[in-house]
Amino acid sequence: SEFANFELKRRVILFDLIKPEPHTSALLSMGSNEQCYLVKLIIYLKMDPVTYQILHLPKRIFSHLSIDVFESENILSIFKKYGNSHPHTLKNVFKPHNLSSSEAQLLDTNPGSPAHYVRLLVQDVNQNTYAEIINIYPGETTKFEAFIK
Repeated sequence: SEFANFELKRRVILFDLIKPEPHTSALLSMGSNEQCYLVKLIIYLKMDPVTYQILHLPKRIFSHLSIDVFESENILSIFKKYGNSHPHTLKNVFKPHNLSSSEAQLLDTNPGSPAHYVRLLVQDVNQNTYAEIINIYPGETTKFEAFIK
């Protein structure tokens, strides 16, 4: 890829331990009193924001996270170092999306601009979903390529 030689920078804009919404709790097979990390960050290429990322990570699986981890390490590294379950299956859902005012501001573009909304569900070997990662990419700067073997 033409961007392979550029370093991505991450800026955490929200890091919190929350009781998730019921649909997220059910998706992640969480008990009613369990907490998860809610992390929102912007990923930059050079100085340009290229991704708005939202993560839901159950505390029972990712117990020793801190804000610094997300600014210094990529998501795969975080899963390997801090998770007690390892990704086995990744399920992606792609859909078109129009940026809200707040999303547009974070991505330095116009409200209502087209974007790519990619929801990644991370599953263990037993097909249990244990993490949700939502990536919102500005449409004018993103393209997807699929390689199937």
